[in-house]
Amino acid sequence: MTDYMEAVTALRQDMQTLFQLVGGLQAQIAQPVPAPVLPPQPGPRRKCYVAMPEKFTGDRTQFPAFLSQAQLFINARPNDFVLDAEKVAFLCSLFSGKAAEWVAPLLDQDDPILMDYVAFCQQLRQQYADPVRAQNAARKLRQLRQGSLPVADYISEFRSLSQQVRWNEEALIEIFQDGLSETMLDELVHGPLPATLRGLEQLCFGIEARLLAREARRATPPVSRPAPVPAPRPRVPPTPNQWPVPAPRQFVSAPPRQAMNHPVAEVGEQPMDLGVVRPRLTVAERTRRRT
Repeated sequence: MTDYMEAVTALRQDMQTLFQLVGGLQAQIAQPVPAPVLPPQPGPRRKCYVAMPEKFTGDRTQFPAFLSQAQLFINARPNDFVLDAEKVAFLCSLFSGKAAEWVAPLLDQDDPILMDYVAFCQQLRQQYADPVRAQNAARKLRQLRQGSLPVADYISEFRSLSQQVRWNEEALIEIFQDGLSETMLDELVHGPLPATLRGLEQLCFGIEARLLAREARRATPPVSRPAPVPAPRPRVPPTPNQWPVPAPRQFVSAPPRQAMNHPVAEVGEQPMDLGVVRPRLTVAERTRRRT
């Protein structure tokens, strides 16, 4: 009987626990669960408009530029080139001339390399890459001179050649300075040099801009401007102490008169009326004339 009562008690406890669980579930169902906030879905991605690479005819000098342009086009359209076979097919469609003749046997035999883009590009480099490209680029770098070229043209040629050699930053900076014009080198001595090649290029751009601005200002004729008229100074009456004192007069004695020697007319000569010296009158004659 005791076991029976214990079993009933345990059953009641289990039922009570079960009722509590059911009540909790009902309460959760009664409360609406907020819907999860989903992130905004991106709209359809537009294609990047990149120019189509030019045809490759098999010219070794044009191969590096062709492969770079083709890789750029493929990277700009990832949705169009998902598989390696699609990338290889795109490259093959750009071949013409000798390059088309080279890839034709691979296409005819359905070579497995057509399914591996990396392996196909590697074989393409072995076929058309210049074997002495690095040596030629190094020689051209040492001979490159700016001369009268703008800084932009010199830097563009220098970058194109420096990408073909495996030189460190210090060597490239040294070669870059050696090729600069004398005018640019004279300007570089006025301050510290940057520690990087890109910084040195930017410094040269700034120097060239200042030199061009100076030449333009020197070529512009100066604007003629009227001379400034000074303002009239107010007249202040002088004080008694400022009146000018006249300088004392200096009397100079006249030189003594010299006696004039009057010429005496000779007998028989008729003197002229003008300039005739009359003899002095006697006292009796002067008295007679007065009376």
